[in-house]
Amino acid sequence: MKQKRTLKKQKKANVIFMVKKTAHRKARLVRAQARNRRMPVFVIAKTNRRIASNREKRDWRRQKLKSTEKD
Repeated sequence: MKQKRTLKKQKKANVIFMVKKTAHRKARLVRAQARNRRMPVFVIAKTNRRIASNREKRDWRRQKLKSTEKD
């Protein structure tokens, strides 16, 4: 029983956390997440591996996004 209650509390906490973000910030995070993909295989093959990595690839621990809003 206690596990179910804690899961409900966690879900509720996640929803509250997301509400605090503005629409502009959410859209910016979505765009950053969409850019954070590997280079397509057909591009690597077409360029004979001259272009093999995505320069916009970012690790969430090592490189943070710059915030444009005042938090």
